[in-house]
Amino acid sequence: MSRRSTSSTSKTSPTPGCGPTRPVRANSLIALVRDYRTRYGPRALVERQRFADMSRAEAVRTAALCLTAKGKRHDHQRRIPGASLAEAARRLGRARLGKIRRFDVLHSLIAETCADLDRFGELTRYDVAFRIGAHLGIEPERVYLHAGTRKGAHALGLPHRRATLAVKDLPQDLQQLRPWQAEDFLCIYADELARFRGAR
Repeated sequence: MSRRSTSSTSKTSPTPGCGPTRPVRANSLIALVRDYRTRYGPRALVERQRFADMSRAEAVRTAALCLTAKGKRHDHQRRIPGASLAEAARRLGRARLGKIRRFDVLHSLIAETCADLDRFGELTRYDVAFRIGAHLGIEPERVYLHAGTRKGAHALGLPHRRATLAVKDLPQDLQQLRPWQAEDFLCIYADELARFRGAR
């Protein structure tokens, strides 16, 4: 699911530890969008394709265990007990996912299935749903908010306490992004957006 804009945290998936991998030199929202498209867009699509190419069982297991292409734990989930992720993989492996055609349904199923697991919070529920959704060929229709994205949404003066936002609720420069890209953007550039706000 470090969020400093100058963080050295690697970004290897659509929703890893938020924060650019190097300092951003941008003075407008559209410049940040261009930076996102250049720096993170291609590898995010590669990650989605990785899950699309897996078998169903492999995709669910890899998503639930929060494993990168190198077989390591995603930054977002590094503090979650391994037992929680293993149990999530077991439960979701038995869930009927094949007929799901909407992301909100998938997200709700994962939230309900894993509700009692230690530290399996809103960011992890979203990340796991997003990865499984990539395999199923579905993606969010709204922008899902968690700690990182809420910070970015708040910096833009958006209603950040909601669970989700419609794309039409975003500033026009962000409306060119798909909902999952906007979620990613708000998380990655939260500190930069806060800086813009402070400069106004």
